[in-house]
Amino acid sequence: RILYNCRVKGIARRTPGGFVVSSHKGELGADYLVLSTGGRSYEGTGSSGDGYSIASALGHSIVEPRPALTSVSIKDFEFGDLAGVSLKAVDVSLWRDSKKTSSRTEDLLITHEGLSGPAILHLSREAGRGDEIRVNFSGITREELERRILKLAAEEGKKLLKTSLHDLGLPERLLDKILEMNGITERLCSELKKEERKKLISSLFEMSFEIESVGGFSQAMVTRGGVQLSEVNPKTMESRIVPNLFFAGEILDFDGETGGYNLQAAFSTGYVAGTTINKRTSREDQ
Repeated sequence: RILYNCRVKGIARRTPGGFVVSSHKGELGADYLVLSTGGRSYEGTGSSGDGYSIASALGHSIVEPRPALTSVSIKDFEFGDLAGVSLKAVDVSLWRDSKKTSSRTEDLLITHEGLSGPAILHLSREAGRGDEIRVNFSGITREELERRILKLAAEEGKKLLKTSLHDLGLPERLLDKILEMNGITERLCSELKKEERKKLISSLFEMSFEIESVGGFSQAMVTRGGVQLSEVNPKTMESRIVPNLFFAGEILDFDGETGGYNLQAAFSTGYVAGTTINKRTSREDQ
């Protein structure tokens, strides 16, 4: 029996066993209960985070839910006019307190307020306000980049710097922006001063962006956090605290990368929970 448009108000354990589910359509009794209410992402689907309070009321610990697989807004972002520009296989790293915490080499997308794309989505699972994103736009090592720029001065001195740097394969708008930020838009290769060269190399090799905020649940693809995994039997998806209570999907404290991993986790945990209950009820019927 399926009840549509039916919001659950609360769930209580009954004596000697089972559960009573309270809703605005009345109370429902059940011997087995599966909580598969999702996380807090995509609230329009009904995934509003209610499952956390229900699980908590039944005795479970909840790891604080956080948005994951989302874009980031950048403090004092100067690239907003480049929104829509994307780059392939860029080296991107996340830094906290001057220490690198993780890195990715994936596609990057510039937005009106900050950065997105697979590289950022994956780093967002760990990112927070005040953390630093560093991007290697050049696609090569710092040493190779410096060697190339010095070679330009020696061999292409009469050419405009922006013309010679096209070999790096950067989108023209992005390259123009970086040169503009360094005040060398119309500089010839031979005219580049030592300090200007150092600043340019830093901009191309390790442009730094401070995170103003990580996208909220309305933007996030998944929710990080949820019911603590140590309190759930992974072989059956049954609670280790409450008999005959099961969990499936994103209400649990797991989150994966993009590419279908989170969907697969939801399908698999739902299958295990359903199969376990089916086996138990089949034995009881016999």
